Amino acid sequence: TSGSFVILYKDYLSPIGFEISDISGRIVYKGTVDSQITEVNLQGSSPGLYFVKWDKEYFVVKKIIIE
Repeated sequence: TSGSFVILYKDYLSPIGFEISDISGRIVYKGTVDSQITEVNLQGSSPGLYFVKWDKEYFVVKKIIIE
């Protein structure tokens, strides 16, 4: 991705927080999933590997690569 992406949460029932961290573990973005589709903009972030983490009933972690 170029830094802009969408989180699709088809089972949305209530808002949940999420955070995005870089490969070193530094949190670069915090937000809230408050609908089935949540737009995130990390444009301007350094290229590299990032992790999106949120907690529903268990932690979910997804990888993002910014080019």
